[in-house]
Amino acid sequence: MSNRAHLSADITASHMTEAASAASESLFHAFEPEAPQDARSMPQGGNDVIRLISDVERLLRSVRDHFERVILAEPDLHWSAFLTLHCLWTHGSLETRRLATKVGIAKSTLSGILNDLEKRELLRRRADADDCRLVLVNLTAVGKKLMRRLMQDFNAEETRMVSGRPALTPTASGLALSTLCDLALSRSRSDS
Repeated sequence: MSNRAHLSADITASHMTEAASAASESLFHAFEPEAPQDARSMPQGGNDVIRLISDVERLLRSVRDHFERVILAEPDLHWSAFLTLHCLWTHGSLETRRLATKVGIAKSTLSGILNDLEKRELLRRRADADDCRLVLVNLTAVGKKLMRRLMQDFNAEETRMVSGRPALTPTASGLALSTLCDLALSRSRSDS
């Protein structure tokens, strides 16, 4: 058994919940109030995992909302539009079905985002030369210029957010997230 797997096995759901709760509460204080007393007295088990997932989701939503307010407001982009541009920035030209999957949205939702970004001349669509039923999407020069600026802004904001905080190490929080990812991957494989 690898060292990581051994350490992950030693982390209980309760420890993961405490680590995620502590991380989310220390970074972002705009969360929901604590659970009512009767909910805290319920048997743990599955509740710990649900609470952990909820805490991680709130933390991610808070970070996303922060970036939308601080960085994406000026170019008038919402998170899904930014992720669309970022995927094209990272992977180059992509077929719409693959792009929707990478962004994590339905293809029908992607169509509206692409319409808006194409009107703003940030990307272009074209038929695939080998299969005209497929549509390829890629960034324009204007889209690439915007992404260079946004990535600089994101990097600067990320640096500002973590300055003065201890460096990330493989602690219970990191192992908890790793365990969640492993669990999600194993569940998705067993569902298919």
